[in-house]
Amino acid sequence: MNKLLSPTNYRLNSFSVLGFLLLTVFMFLDYESYAQASIPGSTRGDGICGRCSPDGWGISTGTPDISNRTTTGGGAPGNNLGHTASWDVEAGGTQLDLPPTGHSTWITLRDVGTQYDQESVKTTITGLVEGKLYKLSMFTMTSITNNNGNGGNYYAGVLEDAFEYEVEGYPIQSLPVLTLYFPEIG
Repeated sequence: MNKLLSPTNYRLNSFSVLGFLLLTVFMFLDYESYAQASIPGSTRGDGICGRCSPDGWGISTGTPDISNRTTTGGGAPGNNLGHTASWDVEAGGTQLDLPPTGHSTWITLRDVGTQYDQESVKTTITGLVEGKLYKLSMFTMTSITNNNGNGGNYYAGVLEDAFEYEVEGYPIQSLPVLTLYFPEIG
């Protein structure tokens, strides 16, 4: 007699198949509840620009820009100090590394001092489910520029060590900048 067709083995196989199917369905349902949350990327299809925001984002305050790995944004009225300056990368380098996302352009926020509104952008995360725990990954870096921007000025002459973010209705949080790009000194 073939063991695969015996009633005992059939019953065990039925429970195994049923258990596998239920586990697969629960895994799929759980995946779907997390997979539906989305946030627009921090890149812009039109390339670098001044007083602009990434596709799907908006400007909160100030004059944020979109830059790429070789050149800063800027140049909009009220935001032309040092625009299109090149990044001052490590000795021998000519461009910044791409972020882990692979985007070729990204949000550029700089400390513009107390005489101007601080630069900030905003977006909406959609598809969140109340009571679920989410992980939001943010990639940050800081770099200075050469003084070859508009008017022979720096676009960013000081390294930033943190930036702030806020989830609507909650206190402002500070996030340290973990990746620093600066020329070798010494």
